[in-house]
Amino acid sequence: MFENDKFKTGTLSIARVVASVSQGRSFGVVGGGETVSALKQTKMLDHVDWVSTGGGAMLKYLAGEKMPGLRKIVN
Repeated sequence: MFENDKFKTGTLSIARVVASVSQGRSFGVVGGGETVSALKQTKMLDHVDWVSTGGGAMLKYLAGEKMPGLRKIVN
């Protein structure tokens, strides 16, 4: 809900933290179209290790569900 000024500061702060610890101390993962848009506003998108516009699919994959579209890539 970063489009709402009430939540914007918190969302952008979290985006900056994820980007700042990526590519080193932690592996930064960001997913979802709105989340990617928020990260772009911080101008730190290139500092995150892995970015996906498919938030729901990314969460399912991280939870261990099989992604049919990735079978040929992974195997």
